[in-house]
This record gives sequence, structure tokens and C-alpha cells, in this order.
Amino acid sequence: MKVLLVDDSLSQRYRMKEIIVSNGIAVEEVDEATNGLEAYDKVKKRSYKLIFLDWNMPKMDGISFLKKIDSEGYDIPVIMVTSEGEIEYARKAMKFGAYGYITKPVDVKKVEIILNRYVNK
Repeated sequence: MKVLLVDDSLSQRYRMKEIIVSNGIAVEEVDEATNGLEAYDKVKKRSYKLIFLDWNMPKMDGISFLKKIDSEGYDIPVIMVTSEGEIEYARKAMKFGAYGYITKPVDVKKVEIILNRYVNK
């Protein structure tokens, strides 16, 4: 399974990668992008089974990225990972195609549940 982490925070990407790699799920590769535009370029070139996506980023934010991949027919599960904990943010993310929504600081158990859900799809 190939996973893409999209976050402008190096420490957040490092933490997420650490959680993913250490949980024992068969993850072949964990790619990283610092913004939605960079992530979109990666999605065009590679096949991902799951994307963890930050909301607020430079160049292209998370919602713009969701709209872009949806309009182009990509069917990749995207989990929003953000410090925005209000329910309205979650609703907006789901409206534009997010499969799930978790808040920062990231709960290891929630990430493990998500990985287990998508590992066999």
C-alpha cells in the first residue's frame, strides 16, 4: 500500500510517517508533499491507496486539492488531518470528497484504525 502525507509542517509529516511505519501494516511506501499542488503532481504520476491531507497549506490548500482530484475522477481515500476541530470543517471536508477527518495532535489509535480500514481495499 502506498500512502501520501500532505502537510506543510515537517514535524507533522515526520510524526505521521513514524505512526504509519511503526504500526505493522503492510505499507510499501510513504511519500510526502508540502502542499496541495505538490501532492497533485505526485497523484498524477503514482498510484496511492490513501492520502492524509492537511487543511491549511500554501499554494493549494486541502479543500482545493480535494476539489481538483474529484473533478479529474481520481478515487483515492483522503483523510483530512487538521487543527480545525469544529464540526463545520469536517462537514465541508466530507462535502468535497474527504473519507474521514482527524484533528491534531494526531491520535495514534485513530490513524491505526484508518490504516486498517483501507489496507485491504
